[in-house]
Amino acid sequence: MPNVAELIKDHVTLSVDCVDRLYSNAYVPRLQSGGGVVTFLRRLGPVPSPALFNLITERFKTALRAFANTNEIPWIEFHRGERKDDIVEPYRQRFTKSAGVVLIGVAQERARAWRGLKQATELGVSFEFQRTTVFVNHYYIYFIDPEWGPGFLKVCGYAPYTMKLCLNGHEWAKRQLANQEIPFTPLDNGFLRCADPLRLQATCDRLNAEDVDACFQRWLV
Repeated sequence: MPNVAELIKDHVTLSVDCVDRLYSNAYVPRLQSGGGVVTFLRRLGPVPSPALFNLITERFKTALRAFANTNEIPWIEFHRGERKDDIVEPYRQRFTKSAGVVLIGVAQERARAWRGLKQATELGVSFEFQRTTVFVNHYYIYFIDPEWGPGFLKVCGYAPYTMKLCLNGHEWAKRQLANQEIPFTPLDNGFLRCADPLRLQATCDRLNAEDVDACFQRWLV
């Protein structure tokens, strides 16, 4: 039985190698060990109490909600079983700016987080920190980037505050071609035709880690 590649080989109008969906994980180095957690919390108060994490979480949520309200950015709650892309796409279609935050979504999801175990000693109260599985709010910041187009930054609302940046190499390449004024016919996730296939491939080949980091730094601010 022929495979998919054999069935479509006579109908292919353009072939290009390009990075597709790309996920980049970010983390706070100091919050990757129990000792680091204690050092981090002692910068905020004399006792490294896990209650300080709750204060950080609430401050982050309040600041993010205020940012959304000030800039009239939609704030929506995702529910279990929903396909997020289907919900977000109509907001993207109505977005008229060349770049900016499209919406902020909130979903309660599983995460590995720190839990403080209280211990009483002769010297007083101390805390030992261990990793545990929790269900906490994650914040999805969907944006249109000037270099990458649509993407999102996912932020865990509780320590160790992990982040995930989601981008698409095809969308990056489309914007590079547009900037070079090279005509092309786009697909939802790729290209149907391009006036200069060699320059398209050369463009895809020069995508590197610095391009990803530049995008991350733009949306980290």
